[in-house]
Amino acid sequence: MLGRYIGASNVFNGGALALLSNMAFSPSGTYWYLHTLAICMTVYYIVNCYVIKGLSGILVSSIILYALSIVISGFKWENIIYFIIGALFRNGNSIINEKLKSPISILCFVLITVFANDISRCSIAGIGLTLTSLGLIFDLKDRIPKRISDYISYIGRNSLAILLFSPLFTVVTKFYAPFFAFDDSAILWTVFSLSLIVLLCLFCAMLFDRLSLSRIVAGKNIYSKL
Repeated sequence: MLGRYIGASNVFNGGALALLSNMAFSPSGTYWYLHTLAICMTVYYIVNCYVIKGLSGILVSSIILYALSIVISGFKWENIIYFIIGALFRNGNSIINEKLKSPISILCFVLITVFANDISRCSIAGIGLTLTSLGLIFDLKDRIPKRISDYISYIGRNSLAILLFSPLFTVVTKFYAPFFAFDDSAILWTVFSLSLIVLLCLFCAMLFDRLSLSRIVAGKNIYSKL
């Protein structure tokens, strides 16, 4: 509702039933990833706990999620793919990491960057670029000092908190945008806003843990200490 007054894109107009319908089938603005994450995690949890585990569980989950993407308009297969990739990483952790860190992965990254015409997230080249980029990051992580690596992974460990709370603060960044009008590139506004949003999300995560609200929202504590 606040977005209506400051020109944000994720504005909702309608009654309670329309709101529930939008939340379930057609999330708007910055909420699509929470919608995707909630459905993917629910299906994956049910399959792994009550049907089958491991790679077979990921395959069964993928089939169910693909079927749901056909029925639910706001649930896109091109986004689901990355949840499945994450599940594969979690399941085959060290094996996949070692494969991605190979010199062939680095070569593929260079070739895709130079020659691919379409690197959107749903294209084969886009998925390949994501995987090879992860390979570069894994390789870099082993080479940089552990202290720096811990700071970088700290953000990753708190990504759930950032996903949950960032929509609350993203819309507010438009209020102070005029103060950065002197910067035509908008880089300063972007860096300041990104830093502010991440800090506020981490603060909210700590607050929710302290008030025991995290277990109601996510079923566990959502803040990970440095």
